[in-house]
Amino acid sequence: MINGLRALEDREYTVFTDGNGIRYKMVLTTLAALIIRMIMAPFELPGDYVQYILPWIEEYKKVSFIEGLGSTIGDYYVPYNILLNIAAHLPVKPWMIIVPVSWVMEFVGAVYLCRLVCVSYHKLTDKLVKTLDILYVAILFFPMCFIDTTIWRQCDSVYTGFVIMSLYYLFKRCDCRAFILLGIAFSFKLQTVFICPFVFIYMICTRKLYKVLYFLYLPALYIIMGVPAVLAGRSAYDTYQTYINQTSEYPLMALNIPSPYYLIFTDYDKYKMIAIAITFAILCAAFGYIYVNRKTMKEVDYLYACVVLTWAVVVFLPSMHDRYGYIPMLLLLASSLTVRKKIFIPAVIAEIMTLVSYVGYIT
Repeated sequence: MINGLRALEDREYTVFTDGNGIRYKMVLTTLAALIIRMIMAPFELPGDYVQYILPWIEEYKKVSFIEGLGSTIGDYYVPYNILLNIAAHLPVKPWMIIVPVSWVMEFVGAVYLCRLVCVSYHKLTDKLVKTLDILYVAILFFPMCFIDTTIWRQCDSVYTGFVIMSLYYLFKRCDCRAFILLGIAFSFKLQTVFICPFVFIYMICTRKLYKVLYFLYLPALYIIMGVPAVLAGRSAYDTYQTYINQTSEYPLMALNIPSPYYLIFTDYDKYKMIAIAITFAILCAAFGYIYVNRKTMKEVDYLYACVVLTWAVVVFLPSMHDRYGYIPMLLLLASSLTVRKKIFIPAVIAEIMTLVSYVGYIT
């Protein structure tokens, strides 16, 4: 397997160039996706950006950059707070700083998701290139991505981009780089943990046991990313408590997301631990199945397992809401177009259900 991956080094999927030069169709497609986003961006709709992010930015405007860095403003962790702080002190509308960052990571995520699928195969064929071209375009014009980054002006594409890059390097056996990227993703959003059960299982099944210690990169990078705020005067306790505080923000079994908990176990206080136990049981069962079959599983099988496990975490854990489905929906889109085409129809249904929840929120 490793030799096969090394052989692929010179023939990895690239979006904008190939052996014959620049791929102008893909360049124009990318520009079209960017122009559509630029047209949509100025329109401001009610939501988290207006209700939370803009007031936080106004707070940053009242103080200097360093004072803002050392203050407890908002409920995000330090890296994204730095971005909001920068946006507050530049002579442009805040979204003109925040949204382009999300766009960049959208495009980066799209490229690396295609490369992730590519590296899951032993050989890059002309047919696979055409399929990956379709996948790349589908991601760029995926309505959920438009809504999240351009209309909601959220940063889910930022941590998702780092997660997808992490998976790509993980599948290439570049473990150190993979876990550094995963640690950066974790420092942007706590929701990075949704991918961690798969990463853990994948490491156990394909690596020597001691390499699980790479997971220590996550808390290490989390601590490092908080240092600027601590140096600026914010207490270490307040800084590093951020994610613990976030876990109690949504005392509901589900919030505006397709979930079985609208039908059963609707009482959060009574059933949240049962939901956690159900999720843990599903992950344990999946771990057992994958471990038993690890010698026959190919990289494409692991990629599909990644989709299933990540989606299971989001569906069965309590306190999940709409944007938490960002990563599993992108992975599902990629899987249904490439490694598991037979799930295309169920995937479309799932994507439509997620889109309905998104549209319902903004209307």
